[in-house]
Amino acid sequence: MAGGPMPWRMLAVLGFLMASGVVRASDEAPLLSSSEPAPMRLTVISANVHVAAGVEPVPDQGLPAAVVRENLGKLAELFASAQADVILLQEVDFGCRRTGRIDEGEFLAKRLAMHHYFAVTLDTTTDAAGNALPAVLRECRYGLAALTRAPALSTSITWLPNPPESNAWSATEGRALLTLTLPLGENDRIAIGNTHLDYRRRDTRREQAAVIARVLPPMGWILAGDFNEPFFSLRPAPDVSETLVRLHGWDYPDTGLPLWEILSPRLAERTVAAPATYPVSLPEVTIDLVLAAGRARLVRVDRLDSAGLSDHHFVRAVVEIGPAAEEKRFSEND
Repeated sequence: MAGGPMPWRMLAVLGFLMASGVVRASDEAPLLSSSEPAPMRLTVISANVHVAAGVEPVPDQGLPAAVVRENLGKLAELFASAQADVILLQEVDFGCRRTGRIDEGEFLAKRLAMHHYFAVTLDTTTDAAGNALPAVLRECRYGLAALTRAPALSTSITWLPNPPESNAWSATEGRALLTLTLPLGENDRIAIGNTHLDYRRRDTRREQAAVIARVLPPMGWILAGDFNEPFFSLRPAPDVSETLVRLHGWDYPDTGLPLWEILSPRLAERTVAAPATYPVSLPEVTIDLVLAAGRARLVRVDRLDSAGLSDHHFVRAVVEIGPAAEEKRFSEND
């Protein structure tokens, strides 16, 4: 299902996809040395941070800025302990009234001395958008963020199919893929994507995955996010609660390709077991993932306990990336 971006989205791309400018002298060096004969490795975190509001929904009156800063500080400590090269975040607020008008991605980037990139997927700062929404959502920009040790060589936003009936909040909400190209050495690079797929409709998620598959390079990529779909399954496990099944549209018939086969035909062969991440109180399903394809492959995946800082647990993955000479072989085989 196609649809051109609304004018505000174009402004969002120009105005809010940005680097924080937080640079240390050591950050100027390539992320990993190209002289290494062994495959390179990156540690990647995917985290739906729930706008630093903790486990519960944001109250109608919003949260005090002090509470949000405290939660962000704890998130920074957790991420620092994980020693990640790349942190991909979903549900991030930028200057929202409900969360103390804090630039959450920038806050974390400064604490972690990392570079910061942001993509707005919901903008309610205009009267036309804000007046149609609950008070808690007014005066807000919200979206995807990426934090990286090394500066990105390039960044882009790809808008994903998003029919009005899939929008959780309003017609101003979008779904997107934030893509960064990161250096691996003097003459090598890897594409890394961050996304948050529709939570209501299976058919919409498949349309979104098809667009992502066309954007990511076939020779190798890393993709993380909240996919809102049980990992490698057309049906949820029998013990998954009926509420979750209804909420996410997981009670669908066994028809069509699994989401993962749309992203890459051989993805299952290169993916290790992933931990359950949702709901946070008693994780039943794996919907938060780090995936890799082509010359990139996962060698270890574990769950980072969000310790009451989000309604999702987080995922940490070690990704091994083969030499650039392997690109042609993987492109042909996939």
